[in-house]
Amino acid sequence: MKVSLSIVTYNNSNDINSLLESLKSSECHHLFSDIYVIDNNSNDSTCDVVRGFQGFVKNIHLIQNVTNTGFGLAHNQAILTAKSDYHVICNPDIKFKDRSLENLIKHLETNHQIGLAAPKVVYPNGNIQLLNRRYPTVVDLAVQRIGKYVPSKIRESRTTRYLMKDCDYSKELDVTCLSGCFMVGRT
Repeated sequence: MKVSLSIVTYNNSNDINSLLESLKSSECHHLFSDIYVIDNNSNDSTCDVVRGFQGFVKNIHLIQNVTNTGFGLAHNQAILTAKSDYHVICNPDIKFKDRSLENLIKHLETNHQIGLAAPKVVYPNGNIQLLNRRYPTVVDLAVQRIGKYVPSKIRESRTTRYLMKDCDYSKELDVTCLSGCFMVGRT
């Protein structure tokens, strides 16, 4: 099984350094057949940091764009190049921990009806990041935009529904909209 990874950067030298260090020392680094770092024309040392890891992290490829093409287009550059069974989309501020990626891929292997999977994402202090979303209704969008003018009970109810605050993040969830910060899908 081959797994590719793409990371889009723009002036993220500190974050990309921490991410690649965590990847190098994690238990999941052996899973990756190819790692693509797509730089959207940074003017800091991001590309130098990536080049510094090329001798220590296997199959790391640096793609340097001459303009900032954006998040989606940059990830698509890697996905179209990847020759893998699974592809991971990852933000530069992510840190790899334990066997969470391996477990996600095993879950996709045994549950063919799942198109994309994402782990529970936590802040460095251990608090859960509420990244899952339900499809927003017109009311949800209005509350997000003009929330301070909406009665607090209604605002909290609509925000809880939309942000899935009412879900148990310790269990598998069927999520309508995943965050693009970290997700795994079939290539």
